[in-house]
Amino acid sequence: MDQQLKAIIYPVVDNAMSSIWNRNPKEFQREAIARLLLMKCQPHTPSALLLVQGTGGGKSMVPMTVGITTCGVTLIIENTQSLSADQVSKFDVANTAYGPVKAFHLDSIKDDNAAESLSKFLIGLESETNVSVFIYSSPEAILKPFFTDVL
Repeated sequence: MDQQLKAIIYPVVDNAMSSIWNRNPKEFQREAIARLLLMKCQPHTPSALLLVQGTGGGKSMVPMTVGITTCGVTLIIENTQSLSADQVSKFDVANTAYGPVKAFHLDSIKDDNAAESLSKFLIGLESETNVSVFIYSSPEAILKPFFTDVL
């Protein structure tokens, strides 16, 4: 990323991290969030981002911050149910400066009423919404019929 672009987008990233999480981003978070925001501006350009950090290094804050700043639905597939549940609980401290934030853990949905309620909520979202929705799932839970019907 060139220096001119960094001078424009890094303050945006810093402000987002500060207003949502009340913290300053680590350098890798600043770079990753900036790159993801740019990827969203170029939707038909194939691109990828790989983050490698140790446990507790701050990787999860990257898609959380991007999802909140851009609103809409963010699907995150985690390999363990306990990690997904932990990530959902982190939204309790998120500031709603960018709009309401809802987080769901698909693996915790066990009955048809809860599944139907989530389906109706997702289907009822307006395309121009300020609501940020995060859906955390294991690879197995994403294949549940109620969720594939929504997709």
